[in-house]
Amino acid sequence: MKKILIFLFLIIQYFNVHSQNNQIYRKVIDSFETHKISGNFNFSNGEFRWKGKYLNGKRTGKWKTYYISGELGYVVRYSNNKRTGKAKSFYKNGNIENIERYSKEGFRKGEWKSFYENGQLMKIENYSIGIENGIWESYYENGQLKWIQKYSEGKRIGPWKTYYENGQIEESSFFSNGELNGKYSIYFENGQLKKTVNYIDGKEDGECKEYFESGQLKRLSNYYKGLLTGERKKYKENGHLWETTYFHDDKLNGEMKRFWETGELALVQKYSEGKRTGEGISYYKNGQIRSINNYYLGNRIGKWVNYFENGQIENVTFFSNDKLNGEFRVYFENGQLREVRNYIDGKEKGKWVSYDKDGNLVKETVFE
Repeated sequence: MKKILIFLFLIIQYFNVHSQNNQIYRKVIDSFETHKISGNFNFSNGEFRWKGKYLNGKRTGKWKTYYISGELGYVVRYSNNKRTGKAKSFYKNGNIENIERYSKEGFRKGEWKSFYENGQLMKIENYSIGIENGIWESYYENGQLKWIQKYSEGKRIGPWKTYYENGQIEESSFFSNGELNGKYSIYFENGQLKKTVNYIDGKEDGECKEYFESGQLKRLSNYYKGLLTGERKKYKENGHLWETTYFHDDKLNGEMKRFWETGELALVQKYSEGKRTGEGISYYKNGQIRSINNYYLGNRIGKWVNYFENGQIENVTFFSNDKLNGEFRVYFENGQLREVRNYIDGKEKGKWVSYDKDGNLVKETVFE
């Protein structure tokens, strides 16, 4: 009973029958099985028609499914309620969609084929006692090989390659006992290497290189048992070093640095366990400090200062537990005070005042 219902669910999903019709179909089938009915079965749900035979509540002999317009959609043979031998499904235009093969016990076996609606081969699969075994291939609609891989007792083994529709290789890897092992490479459609990394037992291990489509190095990382470790470098497409970071157990630890194209330092930020912790400093291209911040485990704390490029203070703020707390001062580029605000737990409190460049009071507001 359970096996039949599973099969019916797959067939119904395959033909995209609406849920209401599914329920009707299931009720009819359930009636045949529950009462162990023998005889012909001919049922239509308004979208598809099923024709077959039951013997003591079990499917037997040849079964066919038709589109409501009359075209054959699926044909399969049953023995003691199990699919056996060759089965075929068809597109509405009459072309074969799938060719399936089953053992006497109802397991998938041998070569299975799928086709595009125009008749072009889409996929070849191979099974042994219901388990993936042998060469599997997939094709684009233009006939070009899409990917090829090999299975042994349900596990991927040996080389595995995928291709772009133009025939250029897209991915190249090697499997051992179902796990990625050895060199893994990805390519751009123009043939240029995109990424290369080594795998051990399904996990990235060792140096990982990523490239721009131009061939210029984009990122250089290191892995240990699938986790980022040590230094990682990022580059701009023109070749200049843009960022350096350090990882431990896949989390940022230590200093992150970013650089201007001139090579000058643009940012230094400390991390601990993947969270910003400690002082961070950013710089203008001329080397002048742009900002100084402070974090603790990802939360903003303490004094924060931003500077104009001429070295004058732009604003000063204070944080506690990632919230603005205390006085917030804003300045003009000439050093003249522009605004004074006050915060408590991130909310406006007390007196706010604004000044013009000459130091004259412009506005005063009080927040309760």
